[in-house]
Amino acid sequence: MKTRPYGLGALLGVCLTVLSYGALEAGELHYVLELPLSELSLEGAGEYTLVSFEGASYDAPPGYPLIPFITKRYLLPRGTKVADVRLEALSVKTTYVEAPVYPAQPPRPLTAQKVEFVGPREEVYTSSTPVSDFEAQVLYQVLLEGERVALIAVRPLRYTPAEARLEVAEQMVLTVGYEPDPGYTPPVGITPSQQRRLNVRIKALVENTEVFTPRVTFQPAVEKNYRHAIVTPSLLRGEFQKLADWNTARGVRDTVVALEAIASSFSGRDLAEQIRNFVIFAHERWGVEYLLLGGDEGLVPTRDCFVASYDGNSRDTIPTDMYFGCLDGDWDANANNTFGEMNDEVDLSAEVTVGRACVNDIQEAGLFVGKVVVYQDNPPQGFASKLMLPSEILWPDRGYSGDGTNDAIADLAHPGTSIAKMYETQGTLTRNALEDSLNAGVGLVHHCAHGNEIAISCGHLNGEPSFYNWQARGLINAGKMPVYVAISCLVGAFDYDGFGGCLVEAFQWAEHGGTVAWVGNSRYGWGTPPTRGPSECLDVSFFEEVYGLDNPEIGPALATAKEENAGWGNVSYGRWSIYELNLHGDPAMPVHSREPSEFIVSHPPVVEGPQTLYVTVSSQAGYPVEGMLVCARQSPNVYAWAYTDASGVAALEISPTPGFMELRVTGANHYDWVDKNILVGVRRAELTISPDTTWLDAEIEPLSSSFTVSSTGTDSLVVTQISPYQATWIDSIYPTDCVLAAGEGRQIEFFVDTTGFPDYIYLGKIRILSNDPDRTLAYHPVKLIKGDWPDIEITPDTLAFNMPAGDSLTIACDVTNEGRAGLEVSSISSSTPWIKEIDPTSLSIPSGDSLSYESVSITIDTAGLGFGIFEGGVLFETNDPDEEQRRLPVRLNIGEPDITLSPDTLHFFFSWEDQSRNKTEDDLTVSNEGDRILEVTNVIPTRQWISVSPPTAFDVEPDGSHDVHVTVVPEKLGQGVYNANIRVYSNDPDEPMALEPVKLLVEEIPPRICCKPDTAVMDRQTMRGRFWVYNLGMRDLVVKEISTETPWIYALYPKSFILRGQDSAYVTMIGDASKVGAGPPVGIVLVKSNDTHNPEWEEPVKIGGTSGIAEALPTVFELSRVVPNPLRGRCAIRFAVPRQASVSLALYDVTGQKVRTFVDGSIQPGYHFVLWSGEDDLGRPLPQGVYLLRMHSPDYSAVEKLVLLR
Repeated sequence: MKTRPYGLGALLGVCLTVLSYGALEAGELHYVLELPLSELSLEGAGEYTLVSFEGASYDAPPGYPLIPFITKRYLLPRGTKVADVRLEALSVKTTYVEAPVYPAQPPRPLTAQKVEFVGPREEVYTSSTPVSDFEAQVLYQVLLEGERVALIAVRPLRYTPAEARLEVAEQMVLTVGYEPDPGYTPPVGITPSQQRRLNVRIKALVENTEVFTPRVTFQPAVEKNYRHAIVTPSLLRGEFQKLADWNTARGVRDTVVALEAIASSFSGRDLAEQIRNFVIFAHERWGVEYLLLGGDEGLVPTRDCFVASYDGNSRDTIPTDMYFGCLDGDWDANANNTFGEMNDEVDLSAEVTVGRACVNDIQEAGLFVGKVVVYQDNPPQGFASKLMLPSEILWPDRGYSGDGTNDAIADLAHPGTSIAKMYETQGTLTRNALEDSLNAGVGLVHHCAHGNEIAISCGHLNGEPSFYNWQARGLINAGKMPVYVAISCLVGAFDYDGFGGCLVEAFQWAEHGGTVAWVGNSRYGWGTPPTRGPSECLDVSFFEEVYGLDNPEIGPALATAKEENAGWGNVSYGRWSIYELNLHGDPAMPVHSREPSEFIVSHPPVVEGPQTLYVTVSSQAGYPVEGMLVCARQSPNVYAWAYTDASGVAALEISPTPGFMELRVTGANHYDWVDKNILVGVRRAELTISPDTTWLDAEIEPLSSSFTVSSTGTDSLVVTQISPYQATWIDSIYPTDCVLAAGEGRQIEFFVDTTGFPDYIYLGKIRILSNDPDRTLAYHPVKLIKGDWPDIEITPDTLAFNMPAGDSLTIACDVTNEGRAGLEVSSISSSTPWIKEIDPTSLSIPSGDSLSYESVSITIDTAGLGFGIFEGGVLFETNDPDEEQRRLPVRLNIGEPDITLSPDTLHFFFSWEDQSRNKTEDDLTVSNEGDRILEVTNVIPTRQWISVSPPTAFDVEPDGSHDVHVTVVPEKLGQGVYNANIRVYSNDPDEPMALEPVKLLVEEIPPRICCKPDTAVMDRQTMRGRFWVYNLGMRDLVVKEISTETPWIYALYPKSFILRGQDSAYVTMIGDASKVGAGPPVGIVLVKSNDTHNPEWEEPVKIGGTSGIAEALPTVFELSRVVPNPLRGRCAIRFAVPRQASVSLALYDVTGQKVRTFVDGSIQPGYHFVLWSGEDDLGRPLPQGVYLLRMHSPDYSAVEKLVLLR
């Protein structure tokens, strides 16, 4: 799930009119928003003040004060459009800026090396009239499968330049009026798969999910049921069919459509429009969600769009493949054959996500397909968890670099990600470093630099040469190919034909490596220094999707990034940036951002008949894995797929026929799991009878017994008859028939009457007729002993022993008579040549009340026998009527070393949370169970994180053992289960290389919730308050719900969110003073999360004086306790300043040397915090150890000890 910013947000939403298809009426939506003054950032920028808050956007004209606003996205009732929007400020606070607000600058293409600073407009900055006001306006409206989303600019600041006064609407009401849309037509149809994806996208995109009602009736695919389509010339169909087969096998049913067939079957003013009309058809009729254009621009056309003139040449037209996925309208509303103009009513929301394979021939197509399949099916270790962030100084005269954007992306990365920041500002960006890192293997790249069609810059100010397309073609990182993203100009200009194609194509065409996918610009990237511009915003949003989802797919991730930034489409350079950002790759490809690991998949061993098949998927550490794709196939009967839910379970509706079925699980950060031999049976009855034989003794009363019939099949067992067979002495049976459900059993009783029968051993049967197709007629043997008879038993039932060659040995067995008559053994003999002597060769054992026995000695001689196992036997001839001949097996193992390793598996465990539980050392015991000396020549671990202590060569005497000390070093490993072996080489002829499995579980700190303060305070005057929610763990803390039953607390915000490891957020409370008397003096706010140790945290809340959190300023200086501490990752450092003062906040090592400065200068009054991830002032990771955090002001000094772990 995505983590949303928790600054400005909807506290309370009331939908006055929620509409369905049949009730299209006008109405209004009302939302209460707030922006506390404490969240406003006033940062000095030279002689100006830069105003910002989290999630800020800017659109002021050049020379006007750069006042931020926030973009909100709201879903409208179906069939309506925005009529008007209004913003009412309920609570306003005033502050003053020490220097004028920074003047807005014109947007800059990344080709502009020199930025001419636009100074403040004198008539504006000397005015006593506010230049901005509390208002709202519609930036853009998009349609997504018939759902209209409005992007609204909320402006919570009012600035009066002449008075340096900045007013903040701390609490506002936003009203969104809507009215019927006369042009609205319901979608033709939507498949369950399309609805599932729509549900996910809407919930991630809009603030007011309560308005969204998922459809519950669907139009099934009329002709086909394809989720993915590949459009390519006929010449390339064969190669792309291999990709279609792979996608289909994993649950994304795919088809390859010849471009020639589209050209002859679909209308359109040109081939591009014909392709788009085909996509509309395939989306509505087949259920297509992904489109891959299989060919370079010269084979499969793109759509050139125009939004503004910059160069006055061909670069003003923007090649964009968005045209084929955003299916509302025709992109040419004014019918002038110029597409994508600002007034062409282009919808920027994609119903189908689009990618392109820029290939020109069969060889390039095969290379593309091979890379995509290998990346998913069998990615190697050692690259996916690496994030490379090259950044150069973009506009040197303004001191603006890409560092801030790359820092924002680094903050999104998972704990344990290996991050390489190559910054020109730090002297670490060079072409050689870039090339070496790519060849070594990285998983993700974001490159902030200038570029052109054939090169990307690597620090031009330092005189560093660029990275060219010929170097990209020469990369040798086969298998370890990254997803590459860049804001650079023109690197993705796939309509460029000179010098062997553009840079992106060179990366994609590299025969021995390169990239698996690219997200890059076909024209100029755009920025708006000193704030983040549209190209940067799009890329950050893309990485939010990649790092925020369990199974991100590259096409939907890019589409969502564009939807979230559709507000930029209101201005020409923003629309330009959205159009030009194209995907070079398969849109359905999952994106790896962690080291791949194996799935653990559980499913029934045998599948029988139509059913809902439940498949459970978990990680190697045992955690359920959400969002993974599970597919079951059995041609032509079964093709079913589903994504795993939060419990790791996928439910597939199947109707297989007997035989075998294939089951496959795929997803980001995991290896492909497949079992092609899932046994499919039919529902059938199966009869099982126990015991095998029933014995009765006529001398023991009563003469009755029983046996059990069981239904062990998958269908009911119908027993139609149970009767005696060749056993007239069986008098009666009960019951004589029965019906048993699958899994049930029934005891069958029978009675015996031996009257008139002489002494004898009688053998009879009970006949059973049933619907078991394999045993329609079954018999249960019954043996009846009447009279006195001998009964031979021999102990042990097999003689087995080890002895060296050329030796002799005498051993014995015991012969017992368990009958009521004398046992006569007339002969004891053997034909085995190495059994030399038997004594006695005959014997008699009388009957008696107690058991009687005799011993028989058997002499073995191994002279002339080699090493090996030999089988022989001894034959006893007796008067036992049931066993007239009884054979005693003899097994001999002659003289060889026999290696045994113990334990069966060496298990190790490492946890960062509770290191007292860690087990990183153990002994491997090498034993010799043979008859010769075991010579161990070497002991070799198969992984570098395992070490063995010498000696690794030694001898082990027979029946002896030797311990090898084994140590694991897990500190450099991320979370997961690691499997390896230790190889032990010896002279054991049967096992010259013995393997000892080694399993290591590395466990990061799971999510751990903590709320502070211990008791939250709601201010009596303002009825406002806050408390903080901390994640003390290293995995994501999912806060599912925040609620209260306290009557005087009527609103909480946010009510759900996700905290990354060691992060924090605050929850705002709004109270109702009129209800204080009706409730308890101390209320409770319940915070539900995925912390398994404390899933429901109760935060006490009391009413008191000014809380110092929600509304008022602090009264004293204070350096708060650092949370978490010790830390491994990121921590929050919070401090309070009661009045404007000079404050120093810095970190020192134990020698007293300053290693990091956080604050040094004048600080405004309020509550402040900084986030720190363990780096020094140059961005280098500090070593593990103890550090001192010191805060100093003229009236206050404090020191906190901080422990950093690595």
